[in-house]
Amino acid sequence: MLRLACLASVACALAACARRPGPTGAVPEATRGEAVVARVRVEGARRVPAYAIRQKIATRGTPAAELTRALRVKRAYRWLDRRDLDDDVRRIENLYRLEGFLRARVAGVEVREAFAGRRGRGGPRWVDVVFRVEEGPRAALRDVEVRGLEDLPEGEESRARSAVSLREGRAFDYDAYSRSLAALRSFLSERGYAWARVLGQVRADADAGAVDVGIDVDPGEVGLLGEVRLSGRFTVPESLIRKQIRLVPGQVYRPRDLERLQSDLYDLGIFSTVTVAPDLSVPEGSPIPVDVLVREGDPRLLEVGGGVRVESSRFDARASVLLQDRNAFRRAVRLSSRTEAGYSVLPALGDPEYHGPLASEELKATFPHVPWSQFQTSLRGAVVLEIGQGYQYWGPQFEAAVQYAPGRRLLVSLGYNLRSYDFFSVDEELLDLSAGPVDDPTVTGAGTTFMDPYRLGYLELRLRGDGRDDPLSPMSGVAAELTVAGGASFLGGEFTYLRVRGEVSGYLPLVPRTLSLAARIGAGAIRPFDDLGAPYLQRFRLGGAATVRGWGYEQLSPRVPGEDCGADDGCPDTPVGGNAMVLANLELRVYSRVGLGFAGFVDAGRVWESAFGGPADLQVSVGGGVRYRTPIGVVRLDAGVPVVRDPTLAAGQPGFGIHFGIGEAF
Repeated sequence: MLRLACLASVACALAACARRPGPTGAVPEATRGEAVVARVRVEGARRVPAYAIRQKIATRGTPAAELTRALRVKRAYRWLDRRDLDDDVRRIENLYRLEGFLRARVAGVEVREAFAGRRGRGGPRWVDVVFRVEEGPRAALRDVEVRGLEDLPEGEESRARSAVSLREGRAFDYDAYSRSLAALRSFLSERGYAWARVLGQVRADADAGAVDVGIDVDPGEVGLLGEVRLSGRFTVPESLIRKQIRLVPGQVYRPRDLERLQSDLYDLGIFSTVTVAPDLSVPEGSPIPVDVLVREGDPRLLEVGGGVRVESSRFDARASVLLQDRNAFRRAVRLSSRTEAGYSVLPALGDPEYHGPLASEELKATFPHVPWSQFQTSLRGAVVLEIGQGYQYWGPQFEAAVQYAPGRRLLVSLGYNLRSYDFFSVDEELLDLSAGPVDDPTVTGAGTTFMDPYRLGYLELRLRGDGRDDPLSPMSGVAAELTVAGGASFLGGEFTYLRVRGEVSGYLPLVPRTLSLAARIGAGAIRPFDDLGAPYLQRFRLGGAATVRGWGYEQLSPRVPGEDCGADDGCPDTPVGGNAMVLANLELRVYSRVGLGFAGFVDAGRVWESAFGGPADLQVSVGGGVRYRTPIGVVRLDAGVPVVRDPTLAAGQPGFGIHFGIGEAF
């Protein structure tokens, strides 16, 4: 309603100051029921698209007019009405005023016979309506004055003025004017000025072809938060809900804090509706109460789904069933059971060297605010059946983790893991490594030890900071993650090692929500402390949809030759991973308004057997892909081509990589 009121006031101001000669010819006399409108055309529209004009007027063409006329679908008829034509002339001229064309006018309106000679016996008369437009020159902003910011703290005034995107000498645009007012209100509100008033005035000079804009600002007083008033329908104790509320009475009012509160309450997983609203009806300067209305949804969930993973070196198809109770014991405890089954084919769907079933059964319990407020404790148990290139395995897993989220942007977690891996269908070249590393320095990956079976017990610390604008499809911001895992015999495992991996991602918006540059750099290392070396499945491997896209899934890795193959035979071999890794990505992303997007990327990375090498060792790929934004994330199809390849790593590998998935690569 506020936008409509502002638009109407600006249109009136521009129309009052601009000359409006009106159409040169009279609007045709036509009454309702006399004719059916087949099409509406706008002739002379250049600077304002004709389709945008047709969306703003009342006279509309009949959908699929030719077919509708032939089938006589009367309910779809759009009848001609003279009163609408009169109003449409004013609508079109006001639309041009808002775009800065002060002298634009509708020079005439013509009603033409449609489907000449094919009217049909007993049928209505069909016509085309044509509006003839003379646009004229576009007005420029002559003066932009912002008043009332002088009392802001030092440094805030200049930042407030920069929120106004209007610049003298540029063409006048109502959308830019409206965005400037909204940006100024948002700037003041986020700095605590809860009662800030921003009023805009537009004055047009048609003779000079110029527009003057004045903006009056009254920041008012800085608002402080008062009590949080909780209401609604819920069965959990009110004290548990209030533990999720981080607002403190007396802190400065900021809308983003209220948005975070809404997200925090949704994170409990039990509410179908959460409404957070400040009560700004209190006298200016008084503490601002916050009203929180919550409604619990059905806590029990049954979800059946599935998916596929398509890589140039792997194809997976999975189905899953999830049973969940999100409010067990009426304490917001989340209990879940997830069953998955599927089938995998490696390295190619048309040439399956390795294939077999996939399965898992997982039970998980999550306890909010345990052991303290803002903490979360989870227990997970699972049995997993998996397949990789050269092996299959199954085994039980157990995990206990505690998470702490001091803010929406930071997450700290500490967990204990105990896992068992029992291998079967193992390739001969891996079995040869089970007795220890092969003493052959000419064979890539010969320093690997393969143990079957083995058990891991380790602690894992994870730190994550997320300043991205959108986790599903980021266009601006920064994110960083560091993971440190340490295994030892006293933790129940057979390996003693330290594994560290970190990465930083940055996103630079070049055109808001349309064009951005994304970059990522990461590295990892494993340090074993006994003769067993690093655990086989915990070694680093690159390649695939999320790392280096010119390579297949986990194919960029030190390798051992296939059975009965020499190191230089060029036959298929097995990636065995390494103890050191470096990864870098650079991607240019562009999206249209309808969600269709494209990307061009350069990926680089390398996995070394033991110690880091130099930059000259990096394997580089280039490529591009198609994107489409959906409610569940970005659906993407990428293709990459290696431009720098080490022959010792690329034996038997295709010269490209194709990847299909959901979500951005990083």
